[in-house]
Amino acid sequence: MTAQVLVIEDNADLLLTLALVLEAEGCKVQQALNGHQACELLVERGTAPDLIVLDLQMPVMDGWQFVKTLAQLDLAGADTVPLMVITASGHAPAWAAAVVRKPFEIEQLLDTVRALLGEAPANR
Repeated sequence: MTAQVLVIEDNADLLLTLALVLEAEGCKVQQALNGHQACELLVERGTAPDLIVLDLQMPVMDGWQFVKTLAQLDLAGADTVPLMVITASGHAPAWAAAVVRKPFEIEQLLDTVRALLGEAPANR
């Protein structure tokens, strides 16, 4: 994978783990601890990444608020970027391209990321 991925997760340990796993797969990863911080990164960047991995329950700006704000940003590609939700909640938002339930296996997460990026699953 050589994709640009934005990971938004308020648990710093999980955020770091996700970033390291995705970077080991060849992704360029930006990290944000909440939706507000993610919006600032996106505005600074000027374009949407290839994929956004998003927690729903976060302080400052949660995943639901982030999605509403993302739609209002003047950001190239914002309307087509796939949103992959990682959540412990039972709710699967209609706007999510994929939902991965916590706790999850790393390979499950990577298979979902590969599918959203149009790449074949890894051989095991």
